[in-house]
Amino acid sequence: MNNSVYAHDTRCTRISLHLLGGFSIAADGHQVRLPFSAQRVLAALALRPTLCDRMQLGGILYPQGRQNQISASLRSALWRAKREVGEPLIESHGPRLRLAQDVTVDLQYWLHRARALTSASKAEYQIGKGDDGEVEVLSQELLPTWGEEWLLLDQQRWDQLRLHALERLAERFLEDGRHMEALEAGLAAVSIEPYRESAHRALIRTFIAEGNSASAVAHYQRYRRLLTNELGLRPTSQMKALVDGLTRE
Repeated sequence: MNNSVYAHDTRCTRISLHLLGGFSIAADGHQVRLPFSAQRVLAALALRPTLCDRMQLGGILYPQGRQNQISASLRSALWRAKREVGEPLIESHGPRLRLAQDVTVDLQYWLHRARALTSASKAEYQIGKGDDGEVEVLSQELLPTWGEEWLLLDQQRWDQLRLHALERLAERFLEDGRHMEALEAGLAAVSIEPYRESAHRALIRTFIAEGNSASAVAHYQRYRRLLTNELGLRPTSQMKALVDGLTRE
């Protein structure tokens, strides 16, 4: 992942864990290879930043295992993670575990940032004039190649939060006259949820602001066909109002 995503995080950290776009872990800036069993444990703890009961964690990761098998598998994964990194990655508080305090997790940082973007007013949250990587990072899925059932709710939560954040970014870029960035944010939102009308409205408003009425109408027609063919629905009157006057329809 581009290191620019941490441009606003001034903490000096030794170990960084990345879950967006795929799993990776770095110690002092150097990538570390971990077996998948250790990756699963670290990812599960990263998604649960508070203390997590050891047996609860084992039940999540090894739902079909017996208690003694779960304990053995968990101990092995924890030992291998520590061996490869050379630093304790996990703190143990009796029967409960959590990631070590000096391990930073990209997802937790971007969950906070996306919430700030969606809830703050424009005056409270200023979008930088430089390339700070917001659209790039918010376009990334949470552990996209992992087909783990225990991940589904976390993946859905991240998708919904980044979808709202991208829509808000598109709106604010448009307000600032930054049409290319607005289009990128809108297209990223549409790629997450192709049927979501508010994301398509953001794109159409940007096309109109650029003076590209034909592009706005063409996008509206494509979206209308998608809804009709796939869901048997039509765009709302709010959507249609955007292109009224641009088309006779």
